[in-house]
Amino acid sequence: MITAWPVTKSVLIGNYTTSLIFEPDWDNLWTNSGPNYPSE
Repeated sequence: MITAWPVTKSVLIGNYTTSLIFEPDWDNLWTNSGPNYPSE
């Protein structure tokens, strides 16, 4: 669904905030990272 997901996942390992640039899968971030972002 999100073409940048492979990149985003790699970025998540190093810098969560930077991953926001790549339009991350909010639901997945919410599950793994824990912040109270919307899952949409």
